[in-house]
This record gives sequence, C-alpha cells and structure tokens, in this order.
Amino acid sequence: MVSKLGGARQTRALFSSALLLIFLGFYPQNLKAQNASLDELRKRLPSLPNVDGSSLSSLELGCRKSGPELPGYYPCDSQNGKPGFKSRVEFYVQNMVASLVDDLYSGVTPNLTTGASKLSPTPVCNLGQNETDKDFKGRSCGEFCELKVETSLTSGSLTVNDKNGHCDREYGWIRGGHVQAIYDSYEKVMQSFKSGTYQLVSVDGVHPNGEYAADVLRVQTAHKGVLDEIIAKKGEDKVSKLTCKVRDLAGSFKAGDQVVATPESHGACRLKMGGMELVSMWAKLLVSEIQWKAAMAMDETIGQDPTQLIKKISQGTEKACAKEADCGITCSDAERTKRLTPCYQQQVKKKMEEIFAPFKGQKVNRQAKPVAQFFYFIFGDLNHDKV
Repeated sequence: MVSKLGGARQTRALFSSALLLIFLGFYPQNLKAQNASLDELRKRLPSLPNVDGSSLSSLELGCRKSGPELPGYYPCDSQNGKPGFKSRVEFYVQNMVASLVDDLYSGVTPNLTTGASKLSPTPVCNLGQNETDKDFKGRSCGEFCELKVETSLTSGSLTVNDKNGHCDREYGWIRGGHVQAIYDSYEKVMQSFKSGTYQLVSVDGVHPNGEYAADVLRVQTAHKGVLDEIIAKKGEDKVSKLTCKVRDLAGSFKAGDQVVATPESHGACRLKMGGMELVSMWAKLLVSEIQWKAAMAMDETIGQDPTQLIKKISQGTEKACAKEADCGITCSDAERTKRLTPCYQQQVKKKMEEIFAPFKGQKVNRQAKPVAQFFYFIFGDLNHDKV
C-alpha cells in the first residue's frame, strides 16, 4: 500500500506553481517589495482543495483534452511527436513494474518499515512466459518435490518431501504466477487509466489507495487552478509560449540557450516541476494499484497458503497417475515411486498452467532510460525535458 503523501511534496508542487504568479506580477505590488513578510505571502497562495480520500472511488486525469501544451500541463494524448500525459505516466509505470519484477526474480525482499532490502534468491519461473525449466535469465527453476510411495497389503500412501530445496520448482511456478498476475493487473490498470477516468481498486468495499489518490487530486486541482488564473490574466496563446530555458549538468550553456533570468522563465520552470511531479505521483499510485490488484488475484486463485495448493495437486496425482505407478504386487515401493514421479511432474505443470491461465498479460519490459529526471530541477534549471 502507498501511504498518504507528506505535505512537503504537495507544497513543493503547489508553491512552485504559485511562484509564477508572483514573478509575473499578478499579486499586489506591495508583496514584491523587499520588506514583504513571508506570512503575508502565504496568505496569498492558493490553498489545497479539501478531498475526502475515504469516499474517493475514481480519479479524473489531470491533462488537457484539447488545446496546445502549457508549461507542466500536458495534453492527454501525444501531439506533434511529443508524448502526452498518458504516455509520460505509462513510461514510468512500465519501468517501475519492470524493476518490481526484477526484484522478485532476484529474491529481493524489502522491509516496509526501514526501507532496507535483503537478498534471498529463490526460483521464480513464469509458466505464462514459457519458463518451465529455466527463467528468462537462464537460471534453473529448481527441483521438483521429492515423492515417496509406501504400500501395504491393505493400503498405500504418497508423501511429499519439500525440505532441502525439494519443491523449489513448484513454489517457483507459483511465484511466477504472481509475476503473471502483475502483468495482467498492469494491463487492466493502464486500460482504466487511459480511459480518462481511473477506477480505484476496491478491497472489501475499501479503496486502499484512497488517501494517496486524494493527494494526487489535491495537487492536480491546485496546479490547474494556478494555470487557469495565469491564462485569465495573460491568455492561453501567451502562456503556451512560455519556456523554461535549459542548462546542461556540466554548467556550460549550449548555442542558442540563454541564462534563466526572466521571471517568466523561472515561472515556466516551476510549472514544469509541478507537472513532472504530478506525473511521478500518478505513476506511483498506479504501481501500487497494480500490486493490490495482483495480490487480490493471487488470493482468489490459490488462497494465502501455497503449501496447501501443492498438497492438493500431489493428492490428485495419486489417482491421475495410478496406472503409471501400478507395477504388480511384487513391485517395490521404490519402483512405484520411480514410475509415479514423471507422471506427477507432468500433472503438476498442467495444473499450474490451468490455475494461472486467467492471467493474460504480456511481459512488461523496461523502457530506455529517460533523459529528463525529476531531480534535475534546481532553482529553475531544467536538463532536456524530452519525456
């Protein structure tokens, strides 16, 4: 679950946008005087709208449905070869989901309290992506459960040994099912997002990310409100032409670039900061939604104890593989076990494929590293806003 966003990040996006109003002179002249108090300035800044996260079930996208791109306020869809709001958010969601899956394959387990991670490699093999014997990195899916048939004159039994690495493959396929559930959830969440009105995931009637979504809506509404006020004063055409001049990280200026000096340029940079922060907030919200949706799908599919799933499959194998294991009354238990094992391995793979078949998503691959990064914004300077 994503926790409620701290006030500092909300203030950063809002205050950065509000600075444009100050720099462009839309506030009374006395506020720009050197002796203007900070308290007086704060009273003039737009306030965050009140939003009840507990009652929030859907969220409208904070993007332009028509008209030119404004600083930090992107068209919903791509225009003239430039990515729109949806593309920008999806780009980061893709990379974050790919990183999440990489961690699962690597066995990285984060501590949600401290933020620290530990590495405990365990097999993860996604049958939905044809990872039967090896994962996509060529690592083994591990050993099957070790079976043992024991018979007497009146009865017979099958025991499963899951100690010392046995059953790694079965558990690895279940972990791979979780990965496939993430891919499936990614497609469903992004489909809802691209519709223009995102429907929040519900767990027993409660939206676990409701408070975070409320923070997104607060910042999104305030950010647009500042732009609307600027447009009312300057006109949409003039605002669309505001630019944030760029400076490379080495500090040298490129041919044609100018030092960020004018109030308008400073303001445009801060609006871009607010817009990119909003993209980041949306991406993090959607990734959390994907994780919740995948977790619920796994609960509904296999329950909370994968051990019980393996036990159920192995018990079903006794009947399905009875013919293969039957080698007469003089046959030893060791021979029966030897005959049963290949049949069991085929049956468990078949059952796992059937169980996870509803998860239809395609693999989510990491996209090329973006040129623009959120932390490149420092005092109005922006490095290559290409994404």
